[in-house]
Amino acid sequence: MPTEEQPAKDRKYDARMMKILHERILPNCSEEGQRQFQKWWFEGEPITGFIKANFKETDKDGNELTWEIKDGYQYVKIEPSEDALIDQWKNQLSLADLYSFRDVTLDSLKDFKWQEGRVPLNYVLHSFSEKNRNVTMYGPPGTGKTALACAIGREAKLQRRNPRLIRWHKFLSRMRTSVRSSEKEGQFNLLNNITKAPLLIIDELGMDRKMKASDFEAETLFEIVSGRHGNHLPTMVTTNLTRDQIERLYGRSLADRLYDTTNVILSFEKENNYRQNAA
Repeated sequence: MPTEEQPAKDRKYDARMMKILHERILPNCSEEGQRQFQKWWFEGEPITGFIKANFKETDKDGNELTWEIKDGYQYVKIEPSEDALIDQWKNQLSLADLYSFRDVTLDSLKDFKWQEGRVPLNYVLHSFSEKNRNVTMYGPPGTGKTALACAIGREAKLQRRNPRLIRWHKFLSRMRTSVRSSEKEGQFNLLNNITKAPLLIIDELGMDRKMKASDFEAETLFEIVSGRHGNHLPTMVTTNLTRDQIERLYGRSLADRLYDTTNVILSFEKENNYRQNAA
């Protein structure tokens, strides 16, 4: 709030903001805080030492709104509620055709002992979400790579890290559609949003084991991974391919970034095929 010596009542403020201020926040302040507010409101006298007060409410979309008064200034913070965050994550899974993983959590995977339990699941989450380390998971299909990636993405979402998840072949199809329809702006925005996402999960990279990627695919992937690498933004990749196959498909520079020694590299080559066993 401004502190110039002009009665605050003569200024224009958002009506809803003032209603909450008068009816819900001020009554919870100290007597001294209320007295100073009245002096500011009617006489324009600057407020000092205003006792901190908070008020929280949830809007119709499930977002949590926090109103705070501190030293005469009002701050508003809007954050999605936990339920809203989960809904947002489920929507991402749906767009990636991975909605069947909507309820997969790290807790639901606790009985899975990948690499014979030598790599704690929370370690992978911590490395990716908090230490900003890249994670590459490789091995045969059906061994749980996508399930683990989705569970980690969900936890990162609840940490408000705003992860993005794409299924590589589906994302590439959208990029190609933008090129064919000459939607340069749409193509740029799509690529830019992925490249600059705080956390990125790329699922099923190179799933078809073709001999060589097209120039368009290789260039698109390198632009994403290289751009993120240069800005220290962590990327998680699941793939059925080995390092040698990745290098043959996309080139050595890309393979070096995905299999850098500072990354978390998880091999699923000796794991059970859970998808086959469940059939």
